[in-house]
Parts: sequence; C-alpha cells; structure tokens
Amino acid sequence: MLFERSKMLADETFDSIPGIYFNFGKDGSILRANKALSSSCRMDQEKLLGRKVAEIFSEGFWKEIESRLHATGQSTVEFEFSSNLGEKNRDYLWQISAIERLAKQGKEVYSCTGRDLTEIKQAHAKVLEFAKNLEITAQVQGLLLPERHDYKGQKVEIAATYKPAESASGDYWRFETLDAERSWIILADVTGHGVGPAMVTAMVAGCIQTHLSAKKKSLNSVDMPSLVQSVHDRLRDLRGNPYWMTFLGAEIDTKASVIRWWSAAAPPLIIIGPNGEVDHPDFKPSSPLGNEKFNTSCGEIPFPKGSRVVALTDGILEAENRLGRQFGLRMTSKILADTKTSSAAAARDMLLKEVIAWEDGAPAKDDCTFIIVDHL
Repeated sequence: MLFERSKMLADETFDSIPGIYFNFGKDGSILRANKALSSSCRMDQEKLLGRKVAEIFSEGFWKEIESRLHATGQSTVEFEFSSNLGEKNRDYLWQISAIERLAKQGKEVYSCTGRDLTEIKQAHAKVLEFAKNLEITAQVQGLLLPERHDYKGQKVEIAATYKPAESASGDYWRFETLDAERSWIILADVTGHGVGPAMVTAMVAGCIQTHLSAKKKSLNSVDMPSLVQSVHDRLRDLRGNPYWMTFLGAEIDTKASVIRWWSAAAPPLIIIGPNGEVDHPDFKPSSPLGNEKFNTSCGEIPFPKGSRVVALTDGILEAENRLGRQFGLRMTSKILADTKTSSAAAARDMLLKEVIAWEDGAPAKDDCTFIIVDHL
C-alpha cells in the first residue's frame, strides 16, 4: 500500500511539471511522459512509452537534439524548435538534461522540458509593432513642431524646449512672427501623453496652421480669439469628446510693450522684469478647450524692454523627485530670475538641466514644454 501511494504521488508530481515533460533514452525511446505531452499528441500516456521521439515529434526535432547534445558533449542544452503537436504549429523552448543519478550508473537517460513560447512571442511581436508605430507617430509629430528652437530678431529673442514623457507627446508649441513688431506664441497640452494625445495634437496643429496661413494673407482676417474658438470646436467634434486641452496664446507687441494673452486653464505666465523682479499675471478661472463649457480668460500686461516672459505646460511644474515633491512654480521662477542676465537659450538650458537633475533618473510623468521670450 505504501508503495502504491508513493507511486501515485510520484505520478502526480511528474504530471504537475509545467509544460511538456518526458524522459528518453540514448536511442530516442520515450521512457516516461507527463499528461501535457499525452494531451498535446492525443495519445494515452501508456501508449507513448517506447515510442521514438522522432515519431512523436519529427525527424528534424530528434536530429536537433542529437546535434546539440551528443555532438557538443554537453549535459544540458537549450534550443527553440516549433512543434506540430495538437495540429497547431507552436514555438517551444526545449531544455534537454542528462539525469545525473542514472548517468553515474552508466545509463544514458535524459529529461526533456518544453515550454510553449507562442503567446509570449505573439505578445512580443505586438509590443514591437506598437513601438514601431509609436516611433512613426513621434516622427510625424516632430514634423508638426517648429524645426528651430531658437530665434533672435531685432526686437525679441526666443528659446524653447520640448521634452516628451514618451516617444509621442500631447504637448504642442509654436512661435510665429506676424510683422516687425508683433509675434505669437502658442502652447497647448492635450490630456495624457502617448499615441492618442499625439494624434489629437496633430489635428490641432493643422487647425492652427490653417489660421496662421490665413493671417499671413490678411493680418486682420484672423485673431487669437477666433483661433481659440476653432480649436475648441475641433475638439468638440471628436466622438465621445475624450480629450481636453489646456491652451495659452499670447501676442507680443514690442511697439506697445505689452503682451495680450488668452488662456484656457493654462499655467500662469512667468514675467521677469528688467530688474529681475518676478510676476505671475493673475489668470482668471477658465476651462480646458474641448470641455462642455467654453470658458477662457484673457488680459493684457506690460512687457517693457529688458523683460522676459516664460510660457510653460504643467509638466515642468509637476515634475517629481524620488520623494514625490514637485518642482513647482516657485523654484521655476527663481531659476529664471537667477539667469536673467543670461541669454534666453542659456536660461532655457539651465532650467531644463535643473528639472532633469530634480527628477534624478525617475521616469517623467508628463511632457515638459516651455518657451522663453526676451524683449530686447
């Protein structure tokens, strides 16, 4: 009775081994097989005993074993080989090992374990395909963003940065010179990041480009409020309206030394005065574009010579260190004030460097985009 119970326990243990498992001799005869192999080849376990490995699997499979195991002289080998078991071509990782206890007795008996990699490979292929599509999306999105991140004219100097959290981003920025005295900066942030927001950003970029092209043909035909309304309408056209967008549009008028701004739930502008004083214009409460309610705020602020204005998305303010502390508006303003005597490009590089150091290698949770404009 003890012997039978031990044998039953041994059989249960043998059958519980994950994947296909069997023992075979030097001549390729199967000495023992688990239920997984029996089920795969639709044959009783007892009938598998004594059958050749090449007969159950294929001649090619057996030759693979011989070439890798006997030719190399190794006691354990691993290799991938497809199997037609169960009338379905499946990809397996096979591990062949000599059973040491029997080897010491002069018997060449081997164990063979097969782990099905089919689903893993399919999942891996999907991940690679997704990564490729994401890369293409990022490349297309890059074509929609300004090629140059630096610009210096007679009246203004511009420096911008764009650091996506993933390959594709939900952030969009643009700088446009209207005439000798007026320039536009546009900064938008679609909720989330990745492929979906990037596609929405592409749609918004097309809408903005259409308006800017019309404005170049006739300076009075398109203004910022109509552009903001148009972007909002395009987002509302999306079925289910799954995306919202914070938006900041600013017109820099160096002749009048003012900035006229329009905000849809965007982070506040940061103004660094000629003497290094810091100011944050009071943005009235507003709603993101695409929201059910169209509620924007607007205003006008002084922008004398020697001043600097910074427009940014919340990715820089909400950048977290390893303790979960956010970079914040106060630290951002301090760095910008400390670099007031530096060029816009140097200030941009310093701010970005400090943000990256703050994150200390932790993955960014959001896209980070900002534009620095100096009134020369």
